[in-house]
Amino acid sequence: MQRHSKKVKLVQKQINKFRKADKKAGVDHGSSNSTRSNKEKLDSINTKDLDEVIEVNENKEEVTAEPNVSMRELVSATIDHGLIPSVVPEFPAITVGGAIQGGAGESGSFSHGLFHETTKEIEIITGDGARMSASRQKNQDLFFGSACSYGSLGILTQAKIKLIPAKQFVHLTYHHVDGFAHAIEKSKRLSKKNPDFVDGIMYEESGVIMEANLSNDKDLPQTTFQNKEDEWFYLHVKNNALNNDGYEELVPIQDYFFRYDRGAFWTGKHVFDLLHLPFRKSLRSILDRGFRTENMYELLHVTDLSQKYIIQDICLPEESAVEFMQYIQKKHNISPQWVLPIEPDTDANPTVLY
Repeated sequence: MQRHSKKVKLVQKQINKFRKADKKAGVDHGSSNSTRSNKEKLDSINTKDLDEVIEVNENKEEVTAEPNVSMRELVSATIDHGLIPSVVPEFPAITVGGAIQGGAGESGSFSHGLFHETTKEIEIITGDGARMSASRQKNQDLFFGSACSYGSLGILTQAKIKLIPAKQFVHLTYHHVDGFAHAIEKSKRLSKKNPDFVDGIMYEESGVIMEANLSNDKDLPQTTFQNKEDEWFYLHVKNNALNNDGYEELVPIQDYFFRYDRGAFWTGKHVFDLLHLPFRKSLRSILDRGFRTENMYELLHVTDLSQKYIIQDICLPEESAVEFMQYIQKKHNISPQWVLPIEPDTDANPTVLY
């Protein structure tokens, strides 16, 4: 904590310097998982050193971490204590700060909400250089307002995040669905069973809704997704589960959390198309390093390709989700589509989102 306090004071010093000069400043926190263009160059407040897990408290089932701790580092630190975050955004380089202020969600979101809703307390440096802590009980406007704010209310310097007990595997069960309405209905029905995770993939008019539970059993086939010889997850699902209702398998827990990493869901297919490369598993294996999300984001920022394609998570109320997904498929031919039920904070909005 002493080291953390020194880092915070350096951030405050930089903020005050820009304030006194009445000068606009950016924030340089290192690598970014944002798809926004970074062509605008500003003098920046450096927060790269805020990258440590400060404490894992087993008794309180919580972890205190600085904002530049990646999901890979967060999971690795907590799992050593038999605990994991209840919501783990799917790319390993997504950071704690980015997940809180960028509205990150994953398959645990159907019961736990977005990542920021698993946060118990934050520390933030406001525009006047003040160091403040905020929670549901203290400085509530800052606590709730900072979520999904993309850093516009201040610089996040620390967060305390709720954890749940970990197990070795995730037991995945795949349910075939015909059409978007069936996908929404199926995800609602599965959510009521209270599994640990729910999400889905729609391949044009049919798809798969995935029910997943933490498990220590070893009585099913085990599949991995992090080795270069492994198939990209969405292709594995399409090849093995799309027409095999009730298909089951075990996935090591960290492979499950980052199952969409290689190929960045399915956006890697567009790179193959742009380069006129044959989309074969053997070539995907050879080029594996370049198709991990961390490297794909570097390419995205260098080429500014994000300004030529739609790369967007969109949250919709349940009652308009089917119509929108049908429109996206028929009008713009965007496929596959990720289906993610999200139960927002009931203090703010009780509506189920997708």
